[in-house]
Amino acid sequence: VVHEVKDNCGVIIVAGSLTQQTRRQVEHMKSVHCPVIEFNTEKIFDNNQLMGEIHWIIKDASEWISKGIDIIIHTSNTLE
Repeated sequence: VVHEVKDNCGVIIVAGSLTQQTRRQVEHMKSVHCPVIEFNTEKIFDNNQLMGEIHWIIKDASEWISKGIDIIIHTSNTLE
């Protein structure tokens, strides 16, 4: 389904998978200079750190998409 974009906002792409395909897709977007925000999953175990991470991601993502620039938010790409 294709939807008509009615404003000048960017798109947020969220990738949380550890599959090779997802890793390649994120790397490709990096190679074409798409802004990438990495969500540090180790911070989910401490509520203060988690809230800080969420606020940082929202602030950073908002700046990009308000300029009409698409971004990727992804989790760490390690199996650890």
